[in-house]
Amino acid sequence: MERGCQDEGECSGCLNAIGKSDTYLKCDVLCASLIHVECTPVPNEVHKALTKYLSVVGYVCEECRSSMKATHYRLYTAVNVLTEELAKQRAEVEQLQLKDINHSPPMTTGLQGGDAGGDGANTTREANHREAWCLLNLLSTSKYLLTNVASEM
Repeated sequence: MERGCQDEGECSGCLNAIGKSDTYLKCDVLCASLIHVECTPVPNEVHKALTKYLSVVGYVCEECRSSMKATHYRLYTAVNVLTEELAKQRAEVEQLQLKDINHSPPMTTGLQGGDAGGDGANTTREANHREAWCLLNLLSTSKYLLTNVASEM
């Protein structure tokens, strides 16, 4: 809570100018709007009790509070979508790994026409490539979703 307007502006509540002797609040979040203490929905006695805490916690106007709630909801939704996508991608990777394990040729113990287990190494390498592709796909999907959410803010 401040007294005497250092910032030129008008009250976002009553749209009157903030005077030199007026007590006002300044939004600390996005808009930096000014509002007379009397124009807030909080009773004057409560403002007096909270004065010592305002310098620590700041003041957030109703418009910024609503905007932040909407942004929080969009981000929360995006995180849930990404979590579900990640779970699907992990399940697909696990299925591919199981499929590769079940279809890989048996390992030989001796040298027969080349390195022992050479096909197993190729199968493992292919599985690693598929897993990497799945993870890159997930990352690009995540980036796309987060970019869209950020652009809506």
